Amino acid sequence: MVSFLTFHERGFGYPAHWFLRGLLNEWGLELQHLNSTGVLHITGFVTVYEAFLGMEPHVDLFRLFFSGRAMADRSSAEIAPVGGFALQRKPSAGGSYPTYIPFDSNRGWHGEWFYIRNPAEAPFPAFTGGRPEKQKSWSWGCARTKRHKVEVIEEELIRR
Repeated sequence: MVSFLTFHERGFGYPAHWFLRGLLNEWGLELQHLNSTGVLHITGFVTVYEAFLGMEPHVDLFRLFFSGRAMADRSSAEIAPVGGFALQRKPSAGGSYPTYIPFDSNRGWHGEWFYIRNPAEAPFPAFTGGRPEKQKSWSWGCARTKRHKVEVIEEELIRR
């Protein structure tokens, strides 16, 4: 697997958290398709849940706050093979999630890379080296059937 120094500087751990692996599987992505700001959003969300709220991260609340979009390669209109998935906070997400300002530039982040072993007991999606393919799941919001549970968790986040 290819990993990047900047991912680890933004909280990426190895072996990776189950929540990150689940998002990659749901989105049909490989690790190198993320960019450093996306890794920051994911690791920050996991930290808020586990360290601040003392509970497991909830994917529907994540979907309420964040969405993904394709990033084109500068030399073509195709999705970039490295960093081609951009994760961003939804402007309509409200004020219950902690405010922070991500690193203001991703320039050159992919220059410091190295290989990590894909652990057999909790693997990442297989490395193909291909470009990410846009999925409907990149922009899904919270499932309607989970909205009540998400509202309860969001209230707890506001109270803290």
